[in-house]
Amino acid sequence: MFVPLFPSIAHVCGVEGFDSIKSKLVEFTEGEKEKKSGIVVSNRGGWHSEINYNDEPNLLYLTLIKSLKDYFSEPVNGFKKGTEFKLTSLWININLNGDYNLPHIHPNCDMSGVFWISTPENSGQLVFESPNAFGQNAQMSKYSDEIKSRTNTYPAFDVDPHEGTIMFFPASIYHSVSVNKCKDSRISAGFNLKFM
Repeated sequence: MFVPLFPSIAHVCGVEGFDSIKSKLVEFTEGEKEKKSGIVVSNRGGWHSEINYNDEPNLLYLTLIKSLKDYFSEPVNGFKKGTEFKLTSLWININLNGDYNLPHIHPNCDMSGVFWISTPENSGQLVFESPNAFGQNAQMSKYSDEIKSRTNTYPAFDVDPHEGTIMFFPASIYHSVSVNKCKDSRISAGFNLKFM
């Protein structure tokens, strides 16, 4: 018998009606890239917008906030009834061929996440680093594949991005985006939220 202790929980939800608005979201994000210079945070290459797209209503903000509100309102998703949150920052990432994001965390918030808008095959995985990778390396290497699979006990965990999907997770977990190996743009929106 084994007992997983202190798990970190990530959440995944779909965006209702995504197929009908994908082209508008792509047009909006690419239009922002054309109009504004980017900043460098964890990105190496690519375009990272300012982090203020939550300041005023726009298609990206409205789509994300509706999806998150719907998710938090469903008891089956594990949150207490009446859980409220504030979207504290929202930004756009566009990675071209060869671009990637270094491992990082998001301080001063409770959860961080990504909304995948356009993710061609081989455009870069979301990679989570285990906070136990150093201290528990020896025992991780000795666990059977079955136990590793059932408990996600790995030094790192790779997630394939799926268009029209949102994934959010504790902001203290180190994460990165692997290299975009395709010729097309990988478009996503990052966000942070705090519980009220």
